[in-house]
Amino acid sequence: KLVGVTSDGPPIQDCTSPTPSGAGAGSATYSAPNGNTFQTEWSVPAEITPGATAFIRLQATPGPGQSLGAGITIKTPSEFGLAPLPNSLEASLSPGGSFNQSKTFTFTPQRAFTAGETLYIRLENGCTAFTYRYVVS
Repeated sequence: KLVGVTSDGPPIQDCTSPTPSGAGAGSATYSAPNGNTFQTEWSVPAEITPGATAFIRLQATPGPGQSLGAGITIKTPSEFGLAPLPNSLEASLSPGGSFNQSKTFTFTPQRAFTAGETLYIRLENGCTAFTYRYVVS
């Protein structure tokens, strides 16, 4: 089950990305003075078990006359297969462009887990990064 969430530190300038209080949904918003904006959303399971799912979404729009690069990545324990790959969404936008995509991942264990074993899910969202720590019960 999920036992804690930590952040790599404060978000970069122009970002709002509160540390999630636990499993479920989280989000980060970037809004720069030049009009560039992006929002990432995600969810992670309360427990890493067969069939558990995680979700990521990226919405991005460059400001007038601006270009914008944005992304969100989810990294899971190597013992799990992630499908479909890749495990990220990335946008590289020219002026006037926009991006809105999401992905859902289903965890399928590749081996048996031992009670007390620690597993991690890492979420990098362009503003900061979060590490979700799980202990197998």
